[in-house]
Amino acid sequence: MRDNTERLETLEVESNVLAGVNQNKIVECIDAMLNKKRSWKNPFGDGKAAEINVKLITKDYGLRDQIRRAIYSE
Repeated sequence: MRDNTERLETLEVESNVLAGVNQNKIVECIDAMLNKKRSWKNPFGDGKAAEINVKLITKDYGLRDQIRRAIYSE
């Protein structure tokens, strides 16, 4: 319920709309989004960045055993 967004990516993939502050427009946008097929691609990736980074770090710096011990020693 804003006139702008910092997440322009969501507008580009049409997973978000800017409803503004007009009550009728807000209701219209809510209805449209609730009835919209959710087929957009996640603009922020697949959620596996941390996993990939840990694999790269441990591979490149030989830290796999140290990290494994730190994680599982708790």
